Amino acid sequence: MTGFRALLAAMLLLAAMAPVQAQGGKATLVIHVQNVSPKGGILRLGLYAEANYDKDGDTVADADVTAQSPQTTITLIDIAPGTYAIQAFQDFNANGKMDSSWIGLPQ
Repeated sequence: MTGFRALLAAMLLLAAMAPVQAQGGKATLVIHVQNVSPKGGILRLGLYAEANYDKDGDTVADADVTAQSPQTTITLIDIAPGTYAIQAFQDFNANGKMDSSWIGLPQ
C-alpha cells in the first residue's frame, strides 16, 4: 500500500475510533490501522479537534509507534468527548516527515 493510500485509509478510521473506558469525562480511544505495509518504519498519528484541524492547529494527542503489518493498534488516553479528525502516515524511513515526490504528491 502506498503512503498516500495508507494516509487515506487512516483518515477514514475516524469511524473506527471507539471509546473504551470513560473516567472523569474523558475516554480511552483504541485505533486500529489496517493494511499497514510490511516495509516497517514508524506509524505516525495525530488526533485533531474539529475546530483546529483546518487551521493547522495543535494535536489533542499524537503517537509514534512501530508499524506492524498487517494491522497496528494505537491507544490514546484521556481524550475529552468531541469531534475529531485523524491524520496518519507510515514513515518507512523514520525521518519524521511525509516524503513527497518532486511534484508534491505523498510517496
